Amino acid sequence: MSQPTLTAALGSLLALRSDLRANLFEREREIDSFMLALIAREHVFLFGTPGVGKSLLTKAFSTGCEKRFVPKLLSKLSTYEDVFGGLKVSGIMEDRYERISDGYAQSAEILFLDEIWKCNGAVLNSLLSILNERSFDDSGVRYQTPLEVAVGCSNETPQDESLGALYDRFLFRHDVAPLKDRRNLAALLRGHRVEISARVSAEEIEVLRAAAAQVDIEPVIDLAIDTFGALEREGFAVSDRRKAATMKAVRASAVLAGRSVATAEDLLRIADCVWSDPSDAPRVYGIVSENAMPVLGQALALYDAAVEQFGRVDLGSVTPDRIAEVGRVNREMKRIVSEVSGLGDSDQVVEVAGKIRAMQTAIARAIEKALL
Repeated sequence: MSQPTLTAALGSLLALRSDLRANLFEREREIDSFMLALIAREHVFLFGTPGVGKSLLTKAFSTGCEKRFVPKLLSKLSTYEDVFGGLKVSGIMEDRYERISDGYAQSAEILFLDEIWKCNGAVLNSLLSILNERSFDDSGVRYQTPLEVAVGCSNETPQDESLGALYDRFLFRHDVAPLKDRRNLAALLRGHRVEISARVSAEEIEVLRAAAAQVDIEPVIDLAIDTFGALEREGFAVSDRRKAATMKAVRASAVLAGRSVATAEDLLRIADCVWSDPSDAPRVYGIVSENAMPVLGQALALYDAAVEQFGRVDLGSVTPDRIAEVGRVNREMKRIVSEVSGLGDSDQVVEVAGKIRAMQTAIARAIEKALL
């Protein structure tokens, strides 16, 4: 069987991304990070309350990658055996202490660690060699594991300092929020089912990884250093190890965009790699955007202004006597849309413009309804 071309491999990955986005609402950035983690062979941490679809996203992703999915629900009572399996009885009889591996962490290609920080530190730190080196020690023998991507989930960050090294192994981090769009909520309530048909083969993944290794990042090195400096001046210290790791995300981002040379747009991925506390994520994204892509920083500032304007209107109570007041807000929203649209046609700016335009359209429809 011949090796797939880069064009074919990227086509398969983009088809999977499109499929995941169509099935999993309001998870575009998280899905992108899963794509990048697959290319970079890195790991993802999802912060969020139970029920926001963290496991659903991971399972759908593993289906599309045709990878073995091993989920582990952890608690303060979880033992080493719960995560890595018990000893084989047949081995004990022969004085060999080998573990049952099938269905346990060391057998996973996609490893899902739910409520990760509830587990005790001794068990969790035993995962370090699997996450970092893809190796596992069993009965005095070290062997390689098939792990591609590990996904840790929790509604808290680790409080035990001894878990800092493990937390650091999750390069991509996201604060996963409940659905906000009424249309998406309606689809969910109607019984929306996630069905992933797109597939990316193991051979295609290797082609994408080889392409990432060849991406030229020289054009963005100085800008990356300046961006890290801006983060540190604002109190967000980034270790040298993590700075280097983020370049893997930048390389993967370039591949995902079909480029062999990294651009400032790829540096935006840094924002999803450097925060520790979820409450800092919006500020970190703002700092990275302002420094890596000043135009996007301007767009985000206009988006904040649009949100403020939109908050002044109760769409459910726009009456004829309030049309003049709401009309002023509508005109201001149109001005903001026009200003954002004039900032260029990068994917990020277009996305911001689309969100503002949706708010403006909602206000315009409320006015039309009040006039009927």
